[in-house]
Amino acid sequence: MRRLWILAVTALLSGCGLDAKPMRFVCGSLLTDNAETYQPTPLFAEIQRDAGHDDCPTGADGKPQCGRPLNDLTNAPPIGASDAIVNAIEGWRTSKAAGLANKSTATTEVPVLMLSGGGLWGSYGAGFLKKPPRRDWAVVTGISTGALQGLFVAAGDYDGLAAAYAPKGDEDFATKNSVLGLLRKGSQYDLAPLRGRVLAYLLPPGGAASPLLKMIEPGRPNLSIAMVEARSGDLKVVHVTQLIRAALNGRPSPDQGLLRRVAECVAGVAIASSSIPVRLTPVQIDGHTYMDGGVRMSVFDAGIGRRMAYAAGRAPTVAPHLYVVRNGPTVVFRDADAKNRPGVAAVDARPDAYSVGMRGYSTIVNESELMSVASLRLRYQSGKIDVTTADGFNAPGNRGRCGPRPDEPFNRPFMLCLIEWGQAKAATGKGWISLSKLPSVP
Repeated sequence: MRRLWILAVTALLSGCGLDAKPMRFVCGSLLTDNAETYQPTPLFAEIQRDAGHDDCPTGADGKPQCGRPLNDLTNAPPIGASDAIVNAIEGWRTSKAAGLANKSTATTEVPVLMLSGGGLWGSYGAGFLKKPPRRDWAVVTGISTGALQGLFVAAGDYDGLAAAYAPKGDEDFATKNSVLGLLRKGSQYDLAPLRGRVLAYLLPPGGAASPLLKMIEPGRPNLSIAMVEARSGDLKVVHVTQLIRAALNGRPSPDQGLLRRVAECVAGVAIASSSIPVRLTPVQIDGHTYMDGGVRMSVFDAGIGRRMAYAAGRAPTVAPHLYVVRNGPTVVFRDADAKNRPGVAAVDARPDAYSVGMRGYSTIVNESELMSVASLRLRYQSGKIDVTTADGFNAPGNRGRCGPRPDEPFNRPFMLCLIEWGQAKAATGKGWISLSKLPSVP
């Protein structure tokens, strides 16, 4: 395993002359018309004040974002008839208002579900969401494994979600490349099987009801997926529900060719968001390389707070109620003991570049995952935020005793155990952690 990783990284850095074989998708205007660059918060813009303009994202007004003070909110996305997020939230409020006699829609909580990255840890979220506390989500955002989960949630298919994370074997998701294959294809695992599974789900063979069409039925949540554009490093937010609706354009019976093109594009976005660099097949859409959205953040809010603040006159500015599914634990795992040396950590027994590097990588990832969730509170200082995590999966005496975490990206026994743990945690009614509000600052 270690040698494979070293060979992979060496090949990628040295330009050894072997061409990587990315997984390719075509979207065209379906992507460009329904995607946007995730804008930095005003706080980030202040920190980036001294960055050159060529290094700054461009806002909706065409100006660079870096250097703007906190009270300069001109970098908000344009709010108009085409804003997918605002329309979804406003539509949800309107649909609920009829059943709220003597209540103002301004006080109606809008449920937003955020699905994090986590790879095979998505099995925890799949189990937890099999019987979610609610299913009337206004907005769903997904990143990495959360992007794949979002396809099922947007279609209202929670049983299908749990089944998807209970594979018969690794081959349901990926095939392991040989050393030569790793060098040629640019990844340790080939995601061709996952591509087939996602496409078969979106467009089932034999004329079965298409989840792709279920996603745009009235009352379904607005799904947005984030992926990282390798060229710029920007986080790209793709409004998947809006994309599907725009492509089908109200056609009651779209032809199979059109459905296939839309499904290919949606599958490409979801798989690109899940493509861990080096580990999994690189993905190109329309010739541009994309990678795991988790490189930037573990969960994302799609700029909901700013969108609502700039929707004055169109929608109430009450902060939505965020439900965050952290597909994984929240701590750095203790390093395993060295072989034949009980009580001595492997990294202490042999602190080589690989061992120390991987421990450092694990720590960085853990910090990023925690900060992605914690930073939501910075943007929603008084709104409700509930979080569930896979913590406790290996605690003695509970139904989620899953044993040690496996090294491979897909492991059937471990994933089945995580599903069971997610269901057990949800059944307690105490699976959500309500985050405290920030103290007021004078």
